[in-house]
Amino acid sequence: MKIIDEKGKIFKLINIVDLLVILAIILVIGGVFYSLAHSGAINVAPKDMYVATIKCPKVTKSVYDNLKKDDRIIYGNSYVNGYVSDVSIESAKIEVITDDNKIIYIEHPSLYDVYVDVVIEVDHGSTFILLGKYQINIGKEFVVKTAKVEVVGSVIDLKEYHK
Repeated sequence: MKIIDEKGKIFKLINIVDLLVILAIILVIGGVFYSLAHSGAINVAPKDMYVATIKCPKVTKSVYDNLKKDDRIIYGNSYVNGYVSDVSIESAKIEVITDDNKIIYIEHPSLYDVYVDVVIEVDHGSTFILLGKYQINIGKEFVVKTAKVEVVGSVIDLKEYHK
């Protein structure tokens, strides 16, 4: 018994040309179903947003001048899941001992306390708030690093962020 007989049929059942046409139709239908099944919007996991306020004490005014709204936070030479949403400044207070041995606080003439609000995006329901690989907690030391600034501060506030 031959696979293809003298009439061009495979196993005496179907013509080879007919078989190729049927296979082409099946492939086209399969391609249409595949594209319809994968053409929907990409499902993105929900995110929670937080804002951490970082106090960078006793720094020069150039730190404030070079921190801008929407600056992205950097760690390890790459951007992470946070950006600067606000920056404010006030004169730094320093301790001075008076002649009668009392401690008073005065404004420093050239140092400032810079307050940086950083918005952090984390996966919904996360146990910890991570900026890059660093956990954010009130009271914890934090390095604010952008393309132009790297300064040490402390997290003084952390709350949910609502646009």
